[in-house]
Amino acid sequence: MNDKAKIFFCVVGLLGLAAVFFDAWLIYWGIQSVKWTTTMGTILPNTAKGQVRYAYLAGGKSQICETVSYGYFYTNSNSAEAEQVEEQFKKHSEVKVFYNPSHPDQAVLEPGLRGGNWGLAVAGLGLIFVGLLPWLLETGAVTPSR
Repeated sequence: MNDKAKIFFCVVGLLGLAAVFFDAWLIYWGIQSVKWTTTMGTILPNTAKGQVRYAYLAGGKSQICETVSYGYFYTNSNSAEAEQVEEQFKKHSEVKVFYNPSHPDQAVLEPGLRGGNWGLAVAGLGLIFVGLLPWLLETGAVTPSR
């Protein structure tokens, strides 16, 4: 296998490693968010489609946050998903906010984990395996079937 191919596979493996670490970060904060302090907040007018902004009082001052959950991503590129988020969190409605007592500016509306948390980790592990494949083949740890 030539050097360019090895570099390509190395980059794929590193992307997989980054995905696993990012997902581990999301899972960690998802687990932590269940234990956070709660307060009531108000949904603010959105500045972009699918965006959820909310204000709440914590740590002795007014806070504004946009994180709905560490469990999955809301993207404004998917208009159906954006409409669903906007419908769920209508502006000026009252919501329960879970905030980190150590960092009151860190908050979520939906604490905990969702099934989607594990998808990124599984994909990342797959990319790591693909990235390691040339070296596994070279060392004989894996042999191609014929």
